Amino acid sequence: LLIGIILIINYYTHDNTTATITKQDVLEPLALDSIISPEIFIINLDRKPERYIYVSNQLDKFGLTGYQRWEAIDGFVTDTDKLISYGVTPNLSVRGGLGGCAASHMNLWRHIVDHKIKWTLILEDDAHFHPEFRELFSHYCSQIPNDAKIVYLGHCGFDDNEIGMNAVVQHDAMCAHAYLISEEGAQELLSNMLPVEEPIDIEITRYFRSHSGSYIFNGKDHHLSTVFLDRH
Repeated sequence: LLIGIILIINYYTHDNTTATITKQDVLEPLALDSIISPEIFIINLDRKPERYIYVSNQLDKFGLTGYQRWEAIDGFVTDTDKLISYGVTPNLSVRGGLGGCAASHMNLWRHIVDHKIKWTLILEDDAHFHPEFRELFSHYCSQIPNDAKIVYLGHCGFDDNEIGMNAVVQHDAMCAHAYLISEEGAQELLSNMLPVEEPIDIEITRYFRSHSGSYIFNGKDHHLSTVFLDRH
């Protein structure tokens, strides 16, 4: 009986020790909200690999490993007619990076629609994550309304004092470095916004100022010192 007791104690002691080591040494994947569980794309130019590394390293740190790189259109070297075929006007196509940036986002929207991706997190390659991102992302996603089509994780272009303290607020916003977009939202923009005359964030903002479905993550909900997801 004594030997049996000793063996049982040794078994459970060894099992608990192993579990502790595993918990300390291995970062569990971030469990995204069951409603908003997006695919993740990082828009990145071939000539800027270091910027892709910068964003992907942050995603790895937070346990978000299922991301993909989306090859950006380089507006400085792409033929004007090609840019126009992607949905930008001649005036925007000659504005270098702005035309290429717009084309990059629109091409990714087409991919979303073609592959029927319910939700996508789109990141430009200068996105800089808030240090509490891992803990807060699911909290914010759980409060996204059912009618949302685009949700900005980072934003600018308005006075934060006007938006109150709710976690997710209906509002248009500037900046396209970090946003969630639904398949429905991508299709709506492609159907109604092209061709684009101005930088892509301005065009999205203009559209949603007269249409519903645009929301923002409000950092004030958790008294964050910066916006939820900033630019590097």
